[in-house]
Formats: sequence, C-alpha cells, structure tokens
Amino acid sequence: MRADGPVRRLGFDFEFLPNNLTNTGWLSAGFADNFGQRLYVVNEDADWEAAKEIPWMVDNVLVHIEEALPSEYVTTAQARERIQFFLEMQDPQRYNTTLYAWCGAQDMVRLHGMWDHNWAVMPRTIPHSFVDIEEMLKAGGFGDEDVPQQVDHHKHHALHDAEHDLDIVEFLLARRTM
Repeated sequence: MRADGPVRRLGFDFEFLPNNLTNTGWLSAGFADNFGQRLYVVNEDADWEAAKEIPWMVDNVLVHIEEALPSEYVTTAQARERIQFFLEMQDPQRYNTTLYAWCGAQDMVRLHGMWDHNWAVMPRTIPHSFVDIEEMLKAGGFGDEDVPQQVDHHKHHALHDAEHDLDIVEFLLARRTM
C-alpha cells in the first residue's frame, strides 16, 4: 500500500452480537468507498437464535437483515473472499486505502476475526488499522450535531452506516484547516 498515492477512503461497519467475538458473532458487514463502490454481506454462520433473544437487536438490526437479498447471505469464508476482493478493487499498489468507522474498535476486531486475528494469514491488503470518526470529531472541534445526520430508518444497517461514516469523513475533510 502506498502512502503517497491517490486516496481511497472506506467507511465500514459490522453489526454484531456484543458478547460473541467469534465468527458466529458478526451478523452483517458493509463497506462503502469514495469511488462509489459498495459491499454488503450477511453472515449465514451467525448465531441467529442469540440475536433473536436481544429485543434491541430484533428492533434495530434484524429488521434490516430480513430485507437482504439471497445473494448477500454468505459464509464467513465467502465473506472473507468478497471483502478481500472489494479491498483490492482499486489497485492497492496505487491507492492509499484508509478505513474509517464510528467507534470502530469492535468493527476492526470483527474484520480481523475473519482471519482468526492472524496477521501471518490475513492478506496484506486488509488494513491493520482504521481512523475513528469520533476521534476526528473531537480533534476538529465538532459535535455529533455538527455533522450530516443519518436517516433514522437507515441506522444499524451495516451498509447504510458505512455510507454515513463516509459522508461524515468527507464533510470533516472538506472543513479541515490544515
């Protein structure tokens, strides 16, 4: 990955079971880049019974997943392949790719968990780090109310959250005074 090449910004988000860090714990994942490319996957291997036992999950996350297309349902192995392909769509030798997420530590854990957190196995095109949007807000002196707001019925849909993350990043970068 080049530090001096053109920039590819990616918003990303995972919806997940809060107490399950295994690959049965992530429910869906969304990625959106500044070139207009999108990826949305739903985890066939997820512990759906556990998700259905959490009322908040049913009301806020599963309602979106129920609308997923059959082609968006994948195993963890298939998700790994799709995510790797997505990240390599824009030549990683040419583009400086940066991931962005809102409070994204758990999202990064879920992403790396697809390769069992083994960097020796994980392709180098999978970023090892991300930029936290909440930290960008603090550094820029912005509050939640200062940035573009997400439509309520899109919240907690992994792809819509990733797109919204990217919108916030573009908003903040356009106002950067550096």
